[in-house]
Amino acid sequence: MVNIVVFDRGLQSRKTYDKFTQDCKLFVTRANPNIKYKCVKEKEVCPMPQDSSVCIVSDTTVYLYGKNNEQTQYEYRIIRGIVNTSGEEIVFVSNLLEEDAYFIAQLYKQRWDIEVFFKFIKQHLNASHLVSRNENGIRVMIYMTMILATLIIVYKKKNNMKGFKIAKLKFGIELNNEIIKSIVILCGGDPKYAKHIFGSG
Repeated sequence: MVNIVVFDRGLQSRKTYDKFTQDCKLFVTRANPNIKYKCVKEKEVCPMPQDSSVCIVSDTTVYLYGKNNEQTQYEYRIIRGIVNTSGEEIVFVSNLLEEDAYFIAQLYKQRWDIEVFFKFIKQHLNASHLVSRNENGIRVMIYMTMILATLIIVYKKKNNMKGFKIAKLKFGIELNNEIIKSIVILCGGDPKYAKHIFGSG
């Protein structure tokens, strides 16, 4: 299985691109439209797939230039496209020299879908703060949040709800009621027999 790193415009260092390529790390990123480069060759653009949200207009193999006009050690792809819904120009840079341009655009789109998901869990599930600082604790928090997000999304769809706020509220109430019902059944209706359930002796 090939791992491909996909990141946004926060990382623009040409030396880092070269380091990734030297270390055989494949990547796709977004670039500014006025990116400086030296053209090596123009690649033929394939017909646009029906499910693509971007229309590719050019695909060029290049050497990039950094801040001090230093040329990159390796060749890269600059892929220019137009977003179908907005007409905005979008530019991708990648060291995937042989892959189809629309495949590279799709990889970046998948990254954006992940961003949208994390925005959802931050806004609706209060996952904006880490409750643990070690790797295992962070993993547990992310996994539990993703499980909860999946449950709420399924609950929302099954009940034909439009907004996530109402779905989250109703899901929480129903879950709380089910937990109370289970505790009542386990302790036979007498709270004093529920101590063992909570590990209090």
